Amino acid sequence: MEEGRLILKTRAPLVKYLLQAFNIDPLKQEMQPEAQQIVIENFKEIEPFLF
Repeated sequence: MEEGRLILKTRAPLVKYLLQAFNIDPLKQEMQPEAQQIVIENFKEIEPFLF
């Protein structure tokens, strides 16, 4: 972790499973921070790989 960021690299087909492993719900990214304290910084880049 650097500067408060955790960078995770994965292959495109595994994006959904990586998010599931960290209990990150990509649909809650616009909600209040109390709902989910982890933010996906590059959501637009990974959005096509979510199913």
